[in-house]
Amino acid sequence: MPNFHRFAVRTVLLAGAALVPSLCPAAALAQTVPGDQPTAQAGTPDPAVDTAAAQPVPTADDDLQDIVVTGQTTRDRPLITSSADITYATREDIDRRAPRSTADMLELVPGIFVEATAGEASNNYSVRGLQGGGQRFVQLEEDGMPILYGGGGADFFFQQDLTIDRLEAVKGGSSGVLTVNGAGATINFISKRPNFKEFEGAVRLTGYSFGQKRADFYYSAPLAENLAFNFGGYVQSSPGVRKNPFDYAGYRIKGGLEYRFPGGGSIRVSGRRGDIETAYYASSPYRFEDGKPESIPGFNIQRDNIGGDAFTSIAVPVSTFLQPDGYRAFRYRDGIRSVYTQGRIDIDLPVTDTISLFARSRYLDYKYDFNGLFPGSGTGNAGLASAQTYLTPGSASPINGLLTLGQAAFPTATRFGIRNLRTGQVLGSNQTSELNALNGNGFLQRTTLNHDKIDARDLGVNIGARWEFEAGGIKNSLTFGGMYYNVRRNQDQSATASVVNDVKNNSDIYDIVALGATNNVIGSLTDSGPITPLAALSATMS
Repeated sequence: MPNFHRFAVRTVLLAGAALVPSLCPAAALAQTVPGDQPTAQAGTPDPAVDTAAAQPVPTADDDLQDIVVTGQTTRDRPLITSSADITYATREDIDRRAPRSTADMLELVPGIFVEATAGEASNNYSVRGLQGGGQRFVQLEEDGMPILYGGGGADFFFQQDLTIDRLEAVKGGSSGVLTVNGAGATINFISKRPNFKEFEGAVRLTGYSFGQKRADFYYSAPLAENLAFNFGGYVQSSPGVRKNPFDYAGYRIKGGLEYRFPGGGSIRVSGRRGDIETAYYASSPYRFEDGKPESIPGFNIQRDNIGGDAFTSIAVPVSTFLQPDGYRAFRYRDGIRSVYTQGRIDIDLPVTDTISLFARSRYLDYKYDFNGLFPGSGTGNAGLASAQTYLTPGSASPINGLLTLGQAAFPTATRFGIRNLRTGQVLGSNQTSELNALNGNGFLQRTTLNHDKIDARDLGVNIGARWEFEAGGIKNSLTFGGMYYNVRRNQDQSATASVVNDVKNNSDIYDIVALGATNNVIGSLTDSGPITPLAALSATMS
């Protein structure tokens, strides 16, 4: 069982200068946060500001005057004056997108390549032009701190809901300086701040054509002078975007309590908790027609699902050092289950009119239980062949090595066949017409099962100070800070195996069996589905 320990300390020293245009319209100046509000640090949004008294008339350029905090070290930076390549998506932009996953939200960012085909979690995304896979150059953040230090797998432990106010993304440039593991891009999901003026609430019910049902809620209110809270989250139930006999449930809740110091600045304590099951979908078998991928007869590549009842629970061989009985259950019914708890504190304290201090720290306790099904070993068509080819010894058979061992283990066998684990039906290699008619396509495929577990702790701290000076239309800032991360992760990915299944929705799993002259079963080459380790091949008589 690999045990990973990571320790990282980073120190950042940045200076910036900006020329404030003398012809800047009044509406733009009105968008900046007044000085008597708590100052915001890089990556941390400013509190809500009471603008009811003198609200400027909206213009087509209003979005450009929004204050951005990602990829910046100066406060109150309008988007139009930022030198970084920043994408800004409001709550309305997110709602119009109606994202089913975190990866869907990333499609709002130009230049980010997204493969959101796995479901709600474990998707692929990368910056165009950089190496993909593992998300190694893209850092997902929540309120200016990485969701996970390593970046990869962050979508297991973050889901957007009504507590998220907006998305900011910066590509290149300051991204690799102001965060860890973000050389390509930083995607920052910024939370709503508590409402200090009045009650605020929202409830949203959502249903999708593929069966997902979800309820979102949000509530915020002042508790006393300079003290307010907010709370929100969602509950859901979903089979995923493909046909599935199983339904996966989950929830996420998030809350915060914020106090504003009378002299400026603030302290905010927040936490979030999630326990979410999601379906996982890898590649599916397909065929090419006129150079385009198309469905195989009997299997709709858009909606059908190789996984189903037959994969509910399968005993996968593992080391007895990990499981005393030598088996661990692969449960497609459980899909991916992600459980996490996070506590966080944000402090922002002005020392003088030009100097302020900031500190952010979060501790995340997380784990997941991953039951992943990979048809064709994750490439869709690998191991796809006719049932007749599968059962005929020779180099064309995807299981020729297993058949060769079977010939040695069962020398009296006349031929090989398949036994349906659901129905018990046996078909021999000599039953050509029945094999070719199997599910209307006659195909079998080898599918990989992967049961992976992670149990981890992730501590992050970001502290620093900022000096700001403005004179003669020139605004300068100097930011000095340090980051500390301590990650401990235990991972166990030893439970892997493969099975032979047919190609249809809710497919059946087959044992490969040795048959006598009358197609009587004289032994099995597989162990109730999983292809048997070579040393365990036994003569199980029928």
